[in-house]
Amino acid sequence: MDEAAEAGTDTPPSGPAHARSGPVHWAVTAAAVGAVIATAVVSAPAEGAPRALRPQTSGHRDAPVTAAPAPDPSKVQLPLDCGPFPVKAARRFAADLDGDGRPETVVAAHCDGTNGTPPDGVYIIAGGSGAGGSGAPRIAATLVRPQENLSVLELESGPGGTVVARVQGYSNADVPQCCPDVNSILTWAPAGADWIRAQASAPAPVAG
Repeated sequence: MDEAAEAGTDTPPSGPAHARSGPVHWAVTAAAVGAVIATAVVSAPAEGAPRALRPQTSGHRDAPVTAAPAPDPSKVQLPLDCGPFPVKAARRFAADLDGDGRPETVVAAHCDGTNGTPPDGVYIIAGGSGAGGSGAPRIAATLVRPQENLSVLELESGPGGTVVARVQGYSNADVPQCCPDVNSILTWAPAGADWIRAQASAPAPVAG
């Protein structure tokens, strides 16, 4: 698969592995996933959440909400085994997910190899534990492990402090790496110290 584009407003690379969907915006599907979360039909706690991230009562607030800067993912040792290759933060956004007035950074990152694009990990980076978020930033939660073999095409904040991602993956080990056959919308909702994950099918991308 082609190398993923930079975070933010970048457009994913063209081709069957990373092409964007047509006029049906993927966020419409993400809204439907919110209803699934509300009933907790599909759930899977995220890993490594040392700090409780609580739901908000008035909706999420996009960063910056104060003068505090969002944590820099490059200042954190992400749990990626890249060997001689550097880590690439392919997509990211900043938002105050826990309503404490300080932004967190959500990042999708992978090894910047020379042959295709390795799978992504998705992490929530929080500020340091000192006053005003001082100190070294840290991983507050792991939402996607690279071992899941997913590529993140879209990553953004959703209502109520949720995290939403459009991903591509594989239905089984026999599917060629060039041609992912699973297109999904993943949504995570904060639940105390955990994150509840829901998944829904997304329209297959249209090449071109």
